[in-house]
Amino acid sequence: MNLKEVRNKIDSLDIQITDLLHKRMEYALMAMEYKNSVCDPAREEAIHRNVLSRTSTLLDANFIKELYGLIIEKSKQLQESKLQDRKQEKSRKNIEVPE
Repeated sequence: MNLKEVRNKIDSLDIQITDLLHKRMEYALMAMEYKNSVCDPAREEAIHRNVLSRTSTLLDANFIKELYGLIIEKSKQLQESKLQDRKQEKSRKNIEVPE
């Protein structure tokens, strides 16, 4: 394998990682359909435990924790946005328009 081939493999992995992150965010939004609050510290801790249990010699635990901290934060931001949209929609439905 030469440098160009290695870089092509890396580029391919980057695309897969981005696609997986997109799918993860979609599922985070779906999860919001089943809950009324964005914050769930027990779930966040479970996620950290799960991913940290799979660390390798190339992936330092602090890096994984920091990376998933960012992923969880972004998921919560998306969920908060969806929750606000849901509240606004509910508020609009409760407002009667006079004829």
